[in-house]
Amino acid sequence: MQEAPGFTNDVLRKNKIRQAIVKHFKERECYTMVRPVSDESKLAHVESINWETDALKPEFKRQVTNFVNQVTVKKLKPKVISGKHLNSSMFLTLALEYTEALNSKEAPTVLTALDRVVHAETVKIIDEAFDAFKVELDERLGEDHLPMPADEFKKIIKKSFKAHKIRMQK
Repeated sequence: MQEAPGFTNDVLRKNKIRQAIVKHFKERECYTMVRPVSDESKLAHVESINWETDALKPEFKRQVTNFVNQVTVKKLKPKVISGKHLNSSMFLTLALEYTEALNSKEAPTVLTALDRVVHAETVKIIDEAFDAFKVELDERLGEDHLPMPADEFKKIIKKSFKAHKIRMQK
């Protein structure tokens, strides 16, 4: 990926984006695809079009299938940023962060984006653990469960955390 020549603010900004992509995505490939539909009004809502219908161009479906096959056949390594492994949800959120930054003509800030992704994932896990905890609490003790002994409370929390593979801090 070559930098654009020149020193205007626009060229410098674009080159900064190029540098960030090259730095953080060592192995990369580019895939081009035809427009999924011809009708502009359908294109604006392409995500709501059912894959099984004939609304999508056959060539687009073929290209998407080829892309998915190429990506899944390769031995993909987990994405690691600053020593943190990203799960699929985190990776997609990070990709959206980058896309939004690029679409708003900003250089993506990797660590800031990663911090937001990790925060969102943490909130999701805590919410899931809390929901499981609440279900467990209601199942064990019914609606009138407070107050309760501290040791009983700790057992329920540990069980909820274990169910969601969350390590408790000592």
